Amino acid sequence: MNGKNAGLFAVLAAVLAAGGFFGWKKGVFGGADGELAADGNAGSAGSGAGRKGKGTTNDGPREGTDVADGDASADAAPAPDFGTYAYALRTARTELEMAKADLENYKDKARWPESARPAEEMAPGGGLLPHYTSPTNVPLVRRRADGTADPDSFGKARVLLAQDRFQMVGDDAVTVTVKALGDKNRELSVRCSEAHALPSGPPNAGAPAPFAFGCKPGKDGGVVATFVPKQSPYRAYTGSIDLDFDLSLEREDGVQESGNARVVVHYVPQSPGRLTGVVREAYEGGSIAYYLGFEAAAPGFYRLNVRADNGSDEKVFAHINVRQQIDKAGPAELRAELFGKLIVDNQVKAVRLRDIDGEFVPEAGEIASIPGKDGVFYAGKPVDASKVKGDDWQSPEKDEHMKHYEETFKRAQTECDSKFDGCKPN
Repeated sequence: MNGKNAGLFAVLAAVLAAGGFFGWKKGVFGGADGELAADGNAGSAGSGAGRKGKGTTNDGPREGTDVADGDASADAAPAPDFGTYAYALRTARTELEMAKADLENYKDKARWPESARPAEEMAPGGGLLPHYTSPTNVPLVRRRADGTADPDSFGKARVLLAQDRFQMVGDDAVTVTVKALGDKNRELSVRCSEAHALPSGPPNAGAPAPFAFGCKPGKDGGVVATFVPKQSPYRAYTGSIDLDFDLSLEREDGVQESGNARVVVHYVPQSPGRLTGVVREAYEGGSIAYYLGFEAAAPGFYRLNVRADNGSDEKVFAHINVRQQIDKAGPAELRAELFGKLIVDNQVKAVRLRDIDGEFVPEAGEIASIPGKDGVFYAGKPVDASKVKGDDWQSPEKDEHMKHYEETFKRAQTECDSKFDGCKPN
């Protein structure tokens, strides 16, 4: 081995030993711009995966086993082959494969701009459904002798809570469906004696007292409860509110359990703005721009999520992201651009805008949701096919990203070709 290759192997070994190479590479598969998906569970899932070993299960360590150490009988990890030709070859292959995957992934995702995406790539939590909030699956929290919840004591049954929104503003109401689950997620009969709204987090001297509201049987099992802040002492409250449910159930083995489960919502009494219902549409650059009339209550950054259907079978084919700064309060227009390729690829003859929701990010203060529109908001004119283009998205931003990914791939390929005969085994 010559001195140049020896130096290369030493550098590679040091980088890989520090975890820098693979830690950096994990970030390139999350989306078009190489970031991990913005999922609330992404960080915890990654941490758990990194710690799981012989001494753990999906739910944590086995009884009597320390997560960090694992089982005492666990086999020792094989000694790394740092500095060998085989190790350097594997590293170069990995570099090349991942650089190629990055390039192909970006090419695929960058056919459309971030401002308008195809519906099939949108999971419910990614914006396809308005106000979507992921259900939570939690253990039933038992009560103490005085009737208060004991956060350190759990029943065997689990509770599934599904809320139809998290952000609330003005007259909004939230409906929560509560179900109990036993072994193998079999649904159990559950009863709700009462639900309470109370301030989330540490006690706040200025917050309202807990407010009781009722539950009723759900149409599809479980129980349902609806909370309307404006019809409660929380009508002027700004911040997070816990909705706590007093539950009782019978497990499959006949044992009775009772306790509590809760979800959280965020409420702002005053709306930061409203859609007026006026829409102006125009063909611009082979796409259709919809200018949505808006009344802004304050300057700040406004974000809207708009779904587009094909006007015939109500199939949502595109998701439009509106991201716009408004510099002063008063009348304004928010521009929602439906990219032409989405119209052409889906052979859409008429467009309808529907299921609009969004939020306001103020220059100072609380983020607040914007009262949107569930269902059809605007039925557009028949599409003029002569004014719509089906070309892939092009922009200086895309060119810059493509250049980065192509250069990275080229460097990895050159490395394989020059030092490892095209990454072939020695």
